[in-house]
Amino acid sequence: MSPPRRRLVGGLDLGGTKIQAVVLDGRRTIVGEARSATPESGGAQDVVLGLVSTLSSACADAGIEVAELSGVGVGSPGVIDQRRGIVTGAGNLPGEGAPIPIATCSGWPSRRAATDNAPP
Repeated sequence: MSPPRRRLVGGLDLGGTKIQAVVLDGRRTIVGEARSATPESGGAQDVVLGLVSTLSSACADAGIEVAELSGVGVGSPGVIDQRRGIVTGAGNLPGEGAPIPIATCSGWPSRRAATDNAPP
């Protein structure tokens, strides 16, 4: 039996040049997506604003509100500290590796995180 179609999750790919966001239904079908440039200057707060904006655009594309997501996954360079809700050591992002507080993205039901450097 397939999972329900309306169980919606968000996914974000934070890279040095772009932020890609998708909304997936319970069958893992993309129902909304958006892409924006990663901020080239500024700091952690600018990256957080870019994540929020891009995910909001993907949700709008899917015809839903961010609050309707059951979870949001974030992929990022550097190391994600799931307990503290931050990304560190991402030298290709603004702030030269300074902590990026992804958990401050208001309203996100964050469940899981992964990085390019995730341990096996």
